[in-house]
Amino acid sequence: FFFQAEDGIRDAQESRGLGDVYKRQGINALAKVLAQVMSRAERLANQQIVTRILGLFDELTSSLNQAAVDERRNEEAKIKAYHEQVEVNTKKLNDLNIELNNTEYEIHATQQRIVLNRQKLQEAIRTLQEKNSQLSHRKTECNDELVSYNEQTAKRTEERDIIAQVIEIISNKVNLLREYSQQRS
Repeated sequence: FFFQAEDGIRDAQESRGLGDVYKRQGINALAKVLAQVMSRAERLANQQIVTRILGLFDELTSSLNQAAVDERRNEEAKIKAYHEQVEVNTKKLNDLNIELNNTEYEIHATQQRIVLNRQKLQEAIRTLQEKNSQLSHRKTECNDELVSYNEQTAKRTEERDIIAQVIEIISNKVNLLREYSQQRS
């Protein structure tokens, strides 16, 4: 049987950084090595070569596992930063609500003095509309960020699941190779 690197490994979206490139290169390199080993198994029956290949596979698996741990740490840091930003935005939103309530109070006071100063009332109304617009805009931005974050989290979870499946398949193939190697010796 043959193991092909294109079987379900390729990402549909663009890379978000060098980490994705290195992970794909590692998986692609591992797939190529395994495909070559499987197609030339009889010629590569030399125990030292098989042992070296298995050692290289173990090193690559360890590197991929470390990359997954690092990715998880980065994700946790991003989540923490996101929550901190949400807290800042929530405080700003509360401050804007307080400011909005204060502005509404000023509008009521201005309405009582409307006979004396109609121009001041119109200015306060414009201020209130601007603040409502800002509040609405900020609420929309927060909601958009939340949707984007949830989508990115779902994609990352799906990518981690795919990588875990690929590692499991590769590990199974390596175990078969080990068994074959042991039977040959």
